[in-house]
Amino acid sequence: MYQRILVPVNGSTTAAAGLDQAIVLAGFMGATLCLVHVLDAVNYCNGFETGAIYCGEVVPHMKRTGALILDESRQRAERAGLKAETALFETSGGAIADLVLEHSKRWGADLIVMGTRGRHGADRLFMVSDAEQVMRGATVPVLLVRPSPPAERDARRGADARASRTSASAHG
Repeated sequence: MYQRILVPVNGSTTAAAGLDQAIVLAGFMGATLCLVHVLDAVNYCNGFETGAIYCGEVVPHMKRTGALILDESRQRAERAGLKAETALFETSGGAIADLVLEHSKRWGADLIVMGTRGRHGADRLFMVSDAEQVMRGATVPVLLVRPSPPAERDARRGADARASRTSASAHG
């Protein structure tokens, strides 16, 4: 059904939840993933550094970090036996959602999967999330994934570790 799944990643647990779900879906469907990272250079400008320091050190550090996030995400997909492409974009105060949507069209995505915190109330009113902006502007289906609550994640990790130890002792 879906053959080209675009997944924005930023190194957060929220984005990781979206990537996890995209990996599962792509595995079932034999789809290719496109992992996208957008760095917003203006977002980290605090006015305390000089322009030379900002351009010579801060922005290059952001690019290296973005490339690392993409590489780690690609490796996760490849460990699951999937083909994954990556794309790193830079904006200076532009809407991240616009770049994601533009690349989705250019790459030919037929599904976008992304993590969301699921803001509501006043937070949602004043801080429209990138996920919501993507959902509103997309011409293809968008799957928004919320990360598991911390207690549920911790319980699952404990169960996974116990299962791994049990499996290892049964085979060893």
